[in-house]
Amino acid sequence: SGHPDQGSAAAGLYYDENQKNQGRPFGETHAFNAGGWKMRAVVQRCNWCRVDSEGKEVSSIGKGLSVLLGVKKGDTEKDAGYIADKIKDFLEENGVKRAIINLGGNVLCIGKKTNTDNFGIGVRKPFAANNEVLVALSVDDSSVVSSGNYERYFYADDGTFYHHILNPATGYSYDNDLSDVTILSKDSLTGDCLSTTCFCLGLDDGMKLIESLDGIEAIFVTNEGEIHYSSGAKAYVKS
Repeated sequence: SGHPDQGSAAAGLYYDENQKNQGRPFGETHAFNAGGWKMRAVVQRCNWCRVDSEGKEVSSIGKGLSVLLGVKKGDTEKDAGYIADKIKDFLEENGVKRAIINLGGNVLCIGKKTNTDNFGIGVRKPFAANNEVLVALSVDDSSVVSSGNYERYFYADDGTFYHHILNPATGYSYDNDLSDVTILSKDSLTGDCLSTTCFCLGLDDGMKLIESLDGIEAIFVTNEGEIHYSSGAKAYVKS
């Protein structure tokens, strides 16, 4: 389908194992076996339709299929957004009026920073070594979630760039000229889902999706560093 797939764990594990065997961190160059025959075998194990589930329980998983149950931010799991929302609920139930919940790529704000000032949240410049801020946002009781290809990646010996957001239809990293998608929404789980989905869809289709949704804004950053805003996103940008 070319979209996030909870049954795509096999592809993710294949990439991780290739990197682990080289003993080098993300961002460095190393040998990578992405041979067509082996990748086709991996892709055959990526299909959420082979998971039978009802409600919150999984009744059966297809033979040879690996399923993502939720771990790291940046993969297709949405644990970070769900947890951030639950933390916010807990804090508000206990009388907290102002707070920032920071789970890495997920930032969720409770109220304002002060009675008159919003929280300032920075969108990181992709691949910047010093956490340089690309866009500064002014946020009031909202969520900011980013997904991009610059957190977990490596270059193969032939110069091919691989990152962790994988297309379950091919087994390879998405190559759609995007480096980051940041979603502004009321809750963090929605932002988590949409940031990855819009990255997979690409700039044009991702922007169309955002414009069709109420209360959601987005910032898209291309590999060339161009910044594209949804119709209401610039209202959040600090002047």
